[in-house]
Amino acid sequence: MQILDTDGTWFVPEVVEGVLIHNAGLIFERWTNKRFRATPHRVVPRRVNDCFSVA
Repeated sequence: MQILDTDGTWFVPEVVEGVLIHNAGLIFERWTNKRFRATPHRVVPRRVNDCFSVA
């Protein structure tokens, strides 16, 4: 997964073993009336290791 920074740069968040990254997305933005904005992100396929996605 890559996250779009405020300066327009895509970066890969730090990977911590045993930790789940949860992107609340647009639902959290709606619940807070846009006080907390959805994070622009994209998924880039990896060629090594297993990756699990829950949608």
